[in-house]
Amino acid sequence: MTTVGQHSLNTTYTCYKTTTAGFVKAKLLAVSYLDDNAVSWASWSEDLVAGLPAGTETKANLTITEANSTSIKGTFNAVLYNTGFTRKVVLTDGEFYLKPQ
Repeated sequence: MTTVGQHSLNTTYTCYKTTTAGFVKAKLLAVSYLDDNAVSWASWSEDLVAGLPAGTETKANLTITEANSTSIKGTFNAVLYNTGFTRKVVLTDGEFYLKPQ
């Protein structure tokens, strides 16, 4: 999404262009998930829409709410598709807590 140390707290990063106050299109924002059945799910950026099936939603948002030298915390939501674009899942009100290595 961004280089470590070059982010803004409480700014929502998106995978699409926006003019909404407090939202910024990230250089790269992708949400991916491997479920319990080994199915891969991923969000897509509007920058790739030309190569995606018609109707593919390019929605993902991530907000960093806390960040320091030992952890990063925030929220996210996204529309994810399986590898064949035959199924879609919508994630809402997600939270993350990461400890950079």
